[in-house]
Amino acid sequence: MFDQSVPYTEESVERAVQEISMMQADMRGNEEYSPLKWVYDSIPEYPRSIFLISDGGVGNAHKLYEIIRENVKNSRLHAFGIG
Repeated sequence: MFDQSVPYTEESVERAVQEISMMQADMRGNEEYSPLKWVYDSIPEYPRSIFLISDGGVGNAHKLYEIIRENVKNSRLHAFGIG
């Protein structure tokens, strides 16, 4: 959606809403690791709050816990299981 963090503006929100409205679930399982790694790797020193929304089905929990622990000093992760 964005190559890097962008200011919260009416235009950036509008673009995000448009992009999200075009997303569709393929019902083939969850892939949380790659998106989290991308977030953690982009500007690693930047403090952040991450909201992870999932159906709760995690296949690689050990790998996820590991990357979350590695980044606990500069990030907060809030996970929500829906479904």
